[in-house]
Amino acid sequence: MAAERSAVELSLILATVGRREEFAGFLESLSRQTVGLRRFELIVVDQNDAIDLGPIISGYPDRMEIVHLRSAVKGLSHNRNIGLGRARGRIVAFPDDDCRYYPDTLERVLRAFDAEPDVGMVVGAIYDRGRGRPVVRGWPQRRVVLDRGNFFLLYASITMFSRRTGDRFDEDMGVGRYFGGYEDTDYVFRALSDGARCVFVPEVQVWHPDRSSDLMSPEVAASYGRGFGAFVAKNPCFPVLWLTLQVLGCHLAVCLWRILRGDREGAARRWAAFSSRISGWFRYRRDARSGSSVRS
Repeated sequence: MAAERSAVELSLILATVGRREEFAGFLESLSRQTVGLRRFELIVVDQNDAIDLGPIISGYPDRMEIVHLRSAVKGLSHNRNIGLGRARGRIVAFPDDDCRYYPDTLERVLRAFDAEPDVGMVVGAIYDRGRGRPVVRGWPQRRVVLDRGNFFLLYASITMFSRRTGDRFDEDMGVGRYFGGYEDTDYVFRALSDGARCVFVPEVQVWHPDRSSDLMSPEVAASYGRGFGAFVAKNPCFPVLWLTLQVLGCHLAVCLWRILRGDREGAARRWAAFSSRISGWFRYRRDARSGSSVRS
């Protein structure tokens, strides 16, 4: 038993709610990994009330190790932290329940860590191999060392593979909270600030549906924006200030452009993204001064 436990190298922590078919698709992609299936574990933190994932999970009893945990509390960061508390691998990752790993994803991750023992985090690209194109943004085609000035456009939470430490996600941030995003930004930034060596490796690729931010409702855009404001308030330094000016300038410019084009819906979405980043900054600072916590 001890030998089997020590064989687990990667702990994949999946906080899930509201998705059955997508979850099944991710498990199927794991079953096709080119690394030995006992070299990783999947920790499912299940927040579902109506969907029963048990029958799906039970279909893989001998093919890979799955830890199925149930959580009565909704919230991405809280439930990822539950998974981190149960992780056994030397490397942890945070797939979405609607993403897919390519057959060589985990093999390339392990290869990257083995090639550079001092690396604390490997990040990869979201890529659609079927269409031969990047998703979300144009990812670099070469290896890049991350720093606090360049990391923002070089990572995604589903492509983060980190050496297991005591780090946790800020539970006041992330989907399901008032500050509804950028908990992963905060996680990576804190790792860099603590001296972790992080590298972008383009060969590490993950598939995810291509969903444009332009399809977000103003309410969802505002929730993510407040998360960005919280990230900025938590991490006051020049790199974050410079990033903030760029992000705010971009959203404001696009908002004005869409007003000129008569795109009222698009302008409202961009204004929500712009203004919520400012209001999130003020709210997080106020709560920090008062010692209160916003988790709804």
